[in-house]
Amino acid sequence: MQIYVDGKFYSEEDAKISVFDHGLLYGDGVFEGIRVYGGRVFELDPHIDRLYTSAQTIALEIPLSRTELIEAMMETIRRNDGAEYIRLVVTRGKGDLGLNPRNAPRPRSFASRVGSRCTRRRSMRKASGSRLWPRAATIRRRSIPP
Repeated sequence: MQIYVDGKFYSEEDAKISVFDHGLLYGDGVFEGIRVYGGRVFELDPHIDRLYTSAQTIALEIPLSRTELIEAMMETIRRNDGAEYIRLVVTRGKGDLGLNPRNAPRPRSFASRVGSRCTRRRSMRKASGSRLWPRAATIRRRSIPP
């Protein structure tokens, strides 16, 4: 399995994310899970739009242009023998401890194949909104605030 991390491809064994990455420590990031059928990405534009909208909602800058992100995703699919499911993830990146987003100045992006085949239908639940943060229902985020 080849995994795209910040512009380079790594084997599954060599792909690394810092233990100080705010995506790991605080769930500070966004993701999209995308199905691929016969090498064609299902609903590409809505997935990419939602990823960028989700990132904008939490003031997270995706370090790739839309075109670069799609190219990285397509190359990830090619390098993984036409993967059927791809996970795009953007985190706040490595930084000092603390919840302040300015503590992690360099966002990270990665794409990986998740399994070789989805043999059963899985349900995906979106986070439900709350009175404190009503937009939570419209984004896919690694962690939802209370």
